[in-house]
Amino acid sequence: MKQREAGFTLLEVLVALVVFGLLMAGLSQTTHFAAASWAAATRATTGTARLAAVDRTLRRLIEQALPAGFTGGPDRLVFTTTLPRGSGNTDELANVALLVAPGGQLELRWIPQPAGILLTPPQAPKTEMLLPGVSAIRVSYLSVQPAGSPAWVSKWTGVGLPLLVRISLQRTSGNQWPDLVAAPIAAGP
Repeated sequence: MKQREAGFTLLEVLVALVVFGLLMAGLSQTTHFAAASWAAATRATTGTARLAAVDRTLRRLIEQALPAGFTGGPDRLVFTTTLPRGSGNTDELANVALLVAPGGQLELRWIPQPAGILLTPPQAPKTEMLLPGVSAIRVSYLSVQPAGSPAWVSKWTGVGLPLLVRISLQRTSGNQWPDLVAAPIAAGP
């Protein structure tokens, strides 16, 4: 009787290599899918957090707006407000403009408003990019009409403050951002 040698045949080695290759391909695809899912979730979370921060910032600035110098059109808003303490501004009041820059980004421009008599040339405006990918901004103002009922208007040049300010953003990505509606506190009820 012939004794068989210990070891694997060529066919057994090839079958093992094919099975190992299939397992590695599956593992590679699973890892790729997990990494892509993680990146998508991070982008979505970061985008939502940024929108929430812009919403809070704009709402606070509008709520703190002063009646003097509050003007606005359908595509921009200019007013004097109290800046938050963490803004890096040593003066509390600033003249602020909210607009869409030519590059498609929502910008906040401000010039500190020093107390007292200005003895030096005014500072250049500081610019803060709030949100990229904005194609247009639409601002409207709730105003009391001569008939006594409030109505939304697209331009504000009146004395004092509007009852409410509504800001709608059109994003270049097509994603809709909910309208921001804020009430200037100095406008009263």
